[in-house]
Parts: sequence; structure tokens; C-alpha cells
Amino acid sequence: MKIIKAKDRLTLENKLPQMPWFVGKFINYKLPDLSPSSLLEYVRDYEALFSRLLGEGLSNAVSFKDIFLEDLEKHLIRYSSVSN
Repeated sequence: MKIIKAKDRLTLENKLPQMPWFVGKFINYKLPDLSPSSLLEYVRDYEALFSRLLGEGLSNAVSFKDIFLEDLEKHLIRYSSVSN
């Protein structure tokens, strides 16, 4: 099990520089409480979300790192008002 945790920690550390600042801040905040494997899954979920934002032209960013928190807020507000 320790081998998997170490591998996931390394993968997590390699992916974080590609993420926006707010994802890095969240991951670092949660690092003492959650396993590297859990945090890596969070990052993978963010990758899926960011890929969709970029793929559908919902952000002007050219990479994940360039996505602004406002991009998420804008579309989250739009989605929540449509679903209600």
C-alpha cells in the first residue's frame, strides 16, 4: 500500500503545476487530512471539468493553469439557474 501512496503522491506533485492556483491551494490545504490517492482523484476530476470547459469554449484559457476561478463561478451560476 505504501508503494501506491508514494506513486500517487509523485503523480499528484507532477500534475499540480499544470493546475490553476486555486486547485493547488485546495490540494495543499487538504494534504494533511487526505491520502495522496484521494487528492489525485480530485485532481483527475478537475482535469475532466477543465477539459470540458476548454473543449466547449466556456473559458478563454489556453491551458488548465490559465483557467480563472471566475470562469467556474460564471458557469456554475448559469448552470444552477438553469437547473432550478
